[in-house]
Amino acid sequence: NPNLINERIDNLLNKKSKAVPIIQIKEDNNIVVYKSVTEASELTGIKITSISNCLRGYSNTAGNCKWLYKKNEYGN
Repeated sequence: NPNLINERIDNLLNKKSKAVPIIQIKEDNNIVVYKSVTEASELTGIKITSISNCLRGYSNTAGNCKWLYKKNEYGN
């Protein structure tokens, strides 16, 4: 159905980013900031699920690193 396909394309093009910045704390305490879990996974090779589990508190580390959500100066 062409209308359904066009609607899906419109939804994808107009979709607002849900990216949430995160922080990687390496074993040597160096810190790296990523704009999203997806970016962190792509650049580090660590699985998205592993990073997410760490961020949610289900595991202590992912890829031998700690992970935290980055908050701005207003706590958001």
